[in-house]
Amino acid sequence: MTTATESPATEEHVTAEATPRSGDNLSLKSGIEEEDGELGDLKEEDEPASGREGGEISDDVAALQDELNKITVAAPTVNIKEHSNALYKQRGVSEYFDSSEFPQSFKENNPKEKLILAYAENFRRQYVHLYRDRKPLFLNPNNECGLEKLVCTTIRPTQLPYKELYDWDGAAEFVADYLNFTMLEPAHELPVRLLSPTTIMKRQKGNCFEYSTLLVSLLVAAG
Repeated sequence: MTTATESPATEEHVTAEATPRSGDNLSLKSGIEEEDGELGDLKEEDEPASGREGGEISDDVAALQDELNKITVAAPTVNIKEHSNALYKQRGVSEYFDSSEFPQSFKENNPKEKLILAYAENFRRQYVHLYRDRKPLFLNPNNECGLEKLVCTTIRPTQLPYKELYDWDGAAEFVADYLNFTMLEPAHELPVRLLSPTTIMKRQKGNCFEYSTLLVSLLVAAG
């Protein structure tokens, strides 16, 4: 009876095939190191490029900031009083007010008002440039003393000692009944001036813009 046995040569051959040679390990490691080196070179090449792009963007931003800093917003150098008198004559305004009867705030703008007027003038110029065929905006009319005022600064909280005026319907009814309505001349043009709520109450008359100014002032005071 014979038994099949494997020869030692066969075992050595199998062991040699299953175990990688040290030379192969060295070549594999060197190949991986070369690939890592190439990737590292690519990253090093990319980093300076991105750095240059970031530097160019920051330079552009700095240049834009320098250009914007050159733009100055200043109030127009126009003689408002002479311009107002010319408009009054042109539009047939015959009623004038004594400036001595009004407080200093009616005759002089504070620094904040001057700044907001400059911004409003800058906006008006842009609006006229973009929309040449539209009507002008009613932003900064003159007051009783011929001083240019922004519309929002004309609105002042005005409270009367009557509870009926503390809601919108009572205030609206009071304005409609107490004031005498005057038409704009001409009716399709903006008024040349906007009176304060106090003056409107004393005169007991006003146009549509003065009606709305008084009503808003009453509602603001009522809260």
